[in-house]
Formats: sequence, structure tokens, C-alpha cells
Amino acid sequence: MNFLTENNLTTYEDLETAANKIHSDFDNTTQKIKAVEKTIGENAMLIKQLEIYRQYRSIYLKLQKVKQRKLYTEIPKRADFIRGCRKKSERQKSAAA
Repeated sequence: MNFLTENNLTTYEDLETAANKIHSDFDNTTQKIKAVEKTIGENAMLIKQLEIYRQYRSIYLKLQKVKQRKLYTEIPKRADFIRGCRKKSERQKSAAA
């Protein structure tokens, strides 16, 4: 009864109109909330990508400054090749002995 007197709802039609308005306001608010949640989800992915960028940016810049980049990427391959050759020659020596 208190709600009816506070909002000056004296007839059933007035009450029905107020209920319909509240329902439509609720639907509009729900749609706005869903849009904001979608934006938050998109921003969360962007924030994650920015954190990764910040984490590895200094390494990337150092790599760009290296003049003999190919040499730094080739060294591990050469070392593996040399180790493989040594193991092979050691096996051959032990088999011959």
C-alpha cells in the first residue's frame, strides 16, 4: 500500500503502466550491462597482450641492436653438430678397439 501512495497510483491502469515502465527500464539496463561486460572481456585480452609486450619488449630491442644476429642463432646449431661428431667418433674408436 505504501508504494502505491508514494507513487500516486490510484487505479489499476496506473499500476500497470508503472510496472511496464519498470520492466522496460530493467530490460534496457540488462542490455547495457551485457554490452559493458563484453567490452570488459575485450579489454582483458588487450591488457594481457600489453603485459606480454612490456615483458618482452626489452629483449626484442636488444635483439634488434645485435648486428650479427645470425651468428647468435647459428652457434647452438654448430655446437650440437660438433657434439654429435665427437660422440660418433668416440663410438667408432671404441668399436675399433
